[in-house]
Amino acid sequence: YIVLQRYLSVFLFIAISVIIYLGTFILFSLFDLIKLDFKPEIILVSTIVLLIILLTYFPLYFKFGYFKTRFFNMAILIIFYTGMASFKSLSKNKFIEDIRKSEFIGNIISTINDSSIMVQGLIAFTIVFILYIISYFISSYFYRKREFND
Repeated sequence: YIVLQRYLSVFLFIAISVIIYLGTFILFSLFDLIKLDFKPEIILVSTIVLLIILLTYFPLYFKFGYFKTRFFNMAILIIFYTGMASFKSLSKNKFIEDIRKSEFIGNIISTINDSSIMVQGLIAFTIVFILYIISYFISSYFYRKREFND
């Protein structure tokens, strides 16, 4: 149950964050303090990014424990944000362009590109959520096999 609680607590924290985000938006709008645009995409993208980071971190956490993975958590964040910054240059890569030119993948990419940003986000969220579930099962396996000698 410890693994399940850790994985479900992420969604509790996401819900609390969304409530704070909406509360801040409503408060600023009521008192006309700052002009903010409410964008549900921000919530979706933030959730996807958080799940991607945690689906890599949690299995390592349950395999090796907190002390052995605390610096790895920082490394994941650095690698993730550095990777996001270099993602634009990756999209100009010839290999990526060749993949896009293939008929099957090209059709999938063009269909996704033609859809709205929320549909794209929901597709990405679904894929990441499935990976998150797989990560849960991996973490559960590691936790059951772990010896607590730290």
